Amino acid sequence: MFQPIAIEYYAKNYVKLKDKVLKDGTNIIKVYRPASNPNTEKQQAQRLKFGLINKEISYMRELFKITFNSTGGVNKVISSAMHNAIVGTFPNFSFDYTQLTLATGSVHPINEINVQLSEHASVKFTWSTYEFIGISPLDTVNIVLANPIKRLTVLEKAIATRGDGQCEVAPPKEWEEDAFHCWIYLTSENNKRTSNSQYINLRGNNNIPTQS
Repeated sequence: MFQPIAIEYYAKNYVKLKDKVLKDGTNIIKVYRPASNPNTEKQQAQRLKFGLINKEISYMRELFKITFNSTGGVNKVISSAMHNAIVGTFPNFSFDYTQLTLATGSVHPINEINVQLSEHASVKFTWSTYEFIGISPLDTVNIVLANPIKRLTVLEKAIATRGDGQCEVAPPKEWEEDAFHCWIYLTSENNKRTSNSQYINLRGNNNIPTQS
């Protein structure tokens, strides 16, 4: 019996054929041409960027499942980082944590964030509690700390509400000598939406964040 053939054209110049028979008996002939130079500088740069991102965020993968409320969170982080978090020119790339996005969403972020180191070595955050129409004071505040030296993260989830105007976080004692990173993001009152994350800069070696 005659079998219909479907041809998929993968390139203008054909150098290889691959025949595949589907369950319904249809033949699929794939016609394609390998890249003439699969190792161009642009391709090398892309692979180098991808490898650098994966190396830097590998210890944060479980965190992204929470902050994005999805197992696909890491893919969103990688996509954003490829465009925003890699600095320098090939082959001397470096990773910029200040441009790393930990959460995205439509919840309005908090404003006028200020931070200070308390006498107990904890970090105190304050922010504006001005009430705007359509912005809930019951949105919850989440703090993320990431230590790329020890490859560990801390998530202080729902540590306060927008309306509280302040919260305090104590970094792990064993992090005292390390430079670590900090972000804030909000979760809606019904726990279904988030805000974009905001990076809080760290000042000097004493890990005192400054306003982002």
